Order: sequence, then C-alpha cells, then structure tokens
Amino acid sequence: MHSACMVALRIRDVPDDVRDVLVEQARVKGQSLQAFLLDLFRMQARRSVNTTLLQQFSGRSDGS
Repeated sequence: MHSACMVALRIRDVPDDVRDVLVEQARVKGQSLQAFLLDLFRMQARRSVNTTLLQQFSGRSDGS
C-alpha cells in the first residue's frame, strides 16, 4: 500500500487529554507524534484490507 503521491491530513478539535495520551505513547515508542500517528493509520488501513478479504470467505463450507 505505497503511493507516490502523499497527502497531508489535519485533525481538528482533538481534546487535550487525547493528544496527551498519544504524545506519551509516541514518546514511549521513541517516535514523533507524526510518525506514531502515521503508523496507526497504516495499521488501520491494513486491517480494513484484511477484513474485506476475510469477508469474501465468510460463510464458505469448503474449509477455506
């Protein structure tokens, strides 16, 4: 899931307590908040792709 074109996202109205938790999680992982959030977005995108793929096989009775 790599694209030559990147976009910038802005998230508004993030409560201070939520930001503080995310900043601390990034710090613990040795990452900037930017890098930490990009990792979260990538994980969520992969999960969405995996969920879609798994749904294609739901309800099958042939063992796959």
